[in-house]
Amino acid sequence: MRDPMTADSVSRAHTAGAVSGASQAQVEEALLNATPQAMTGALALVGIGTLVRKLLDERLGESGMSVRHLSVLGHVRGRPGMSMAELAQRIGITNQSMHTTVHQLLERGLIEPAGPLSRGRSSALRITPDGTHQLMQALNVVAEVDQIVNLDKHTTSAILDAAVRIAKR
Repeated sequence: MRDPMTADSVSRAHTAGAVSGASQAQVEEALLNATPQAMTGALALVGIGTLVRKLLDERLGESGMSVRHLSVLGHVRGRPGMSMAELAQRIGITNQSMHTTVHQLLERGLIEPAGPLSRGRSSALRITPDGTHQLMQALNVVAEVDQIVNLDKHTTSAILDAAVRIAKR
């Protein structure tokens, strides 16, 4: 029988996976073998977030999408006219990463500039009909993963409350 994982070993396994590119299996094994006494809420959320993100990216990847693509499409649909810089700030990524993501979506015809694209100026963006269709399909994938995660409304609310507390710190 294996020794139960401590919170510290779970944290080290997660950090190793995130920083060095070590196997995702290490993170999964650490989570699966951790005892409830050794697992903290913060570490549990980090581990679960890692696993859910991986599952979503796998499922969305079947249609050439990623969680980042989904996020951009959702933000552009919700607030048409948002610039790439605004999107990057809202999503929490660099402008360079946002430009890469936006250009992928532009090439696929899922978003389009709301005005002329010019060098040095950030153009406002809007979602195309194909982008709306792809977003709806991606949200169906999210719903399927949500069924696997299977959190009740109380737990989901507690997680969202924690997110608000963290954001306000």
